[in-house]
Parts: sequence; structure tokens; C-alpha cells
Amino acid sequence: MKTFNYFQPTDIRFGYGRVKEIGDIVAQFGKRCLLVSRPVSNVFEPVMERVKKSLSDTRVSFVHFNGVIPNPTTNIVTLGTELARSHDIDVVLGFGGGSSMDTAKAIAVEISHKGTSRLHQQPTRGNSR
Repeated sequence: MKTFNYFQPTDIRFGYGRVKEIGDIVAQFGKRCLLVSRPVSNVFEPVMERVKKSLSDTRVSFVHFNGVIPNPTTNIVTLGTELARSHDIDVVLGFGGGSSMDTAKAIAVEISHKGTSRLHQQPTRGNSR
């Protein structure tokens, strides 16, 4: 077995009313935010409005990319990346479930590295491409 070091700092904040902290947290990383989510439904809308208010209250400008789909494709990531670049985004906030988080992470890779996120994927075992 190969030896390795693994470090992944995580800040999990859980509990009623914690959404109001989002603006302060995001502001620590930048002032121009790409908010990444699936299309907003009637059920999801009240929470999304609180997220947007928290960003605005801390003077974090934002643009909302709501084009996430289940099992997002690299084309979806590219659309989000183009929106981020056109607004000179310096922080990406994924909001929602796993697809939104995965898309936000891939967009962050694309806006901070050369090439597409696909170029930065590790090959799976048995797949050397």
C-alpha cells in the first residue's frame, strides 16, 4: 500500500436559522459570488430568498446560475463557468443537493485552472484515459 497524507478542512454549520450566516462566510472568500443551484421550485424559493438576502446584507454581489441538473454534464459546468467568468466571480457557492455541490466544485476548478474540469479528473482504476 502506498503511503499518503490527506488533509481536508471542513466547516459544517447545522441548525435552525443558520442560513443567515452564509453572507458572512462567503464574504471571507470574496465579494463577487456565483450562486449555483438547480432551478428554484416553490418549496425551495423561501430558503433561496434568505440566502440571497444574507449575501446582499453583507454586500456580496452575486449572480445565480440555476442550470444544474441531476447528474450534471460537463456542458452544464461549462455554462456555469462562462457565467462566472463574465461576471469576474471570485467565490462560488453551491446550494442544494449533491448535483449542485458537484457542479459548483467543477465550476470553481474551471475558473481557477487552465482547461476544463474534465482535464483535472483522476482516471478510475482500469481506465488509463
